[in-house]
Amino acid sequence: MFFKKKWSIILDGKKLGKEADEKLNFADFGEFGVKVGFDFFTDLWVEIEKQENYKEVQCIKDLKSPKKEDFSSKTMFLIMAIYKRDNTEVGVFFNLVDRENLLILGLWPDRFYNVCKEQVTTGNNTLLLGMLDSIIINPEEWKEVKLYTTLPANK
Repeated sequence: MFFKKKWSIILDGKKLGKEADEKLNFADFGEFGVKVGFDFFTDLWVEIEKQENYKEVQCIKDLKSPKKEDFSSKTMFLIMAIYKRDNTEVGVFFNLVDRENLLILGLWPDRFYNVCKEQVTTGNNTLLLGMLDSIIINPEEWKEVKLYTTLPANK
């Protein structure tokens, strides 16, 4: 059985209105080098201000790479989104690499990762980049979009 490298992400339950922290495991996608311009996040923050079903929460409490390196103090972004038509939930995890670009480091769930991996290895990012574009261009298609960010250094 093929073992995927995983990012371990712990979200602060209190910041999410829950009693317990939430642990997520994202399949490592960083090796494919897919980047998104920072303007995507500028547009996303505009939508967060406009859309009732879009939220931003500083709640990434602990973050470990597949090699168990601690990334908790880095500037990281995690989008969890639920598609309205069929309640499909997907997650995309990013790292700020410079002032203009973010690298997509992880995807969730595994089936979303598998399709995106198959596409990117054939030079096609239609599903992944199309999904991200849809969050900005067609917010009415999304039941919920949450942007989770790392906590400030004084967490």
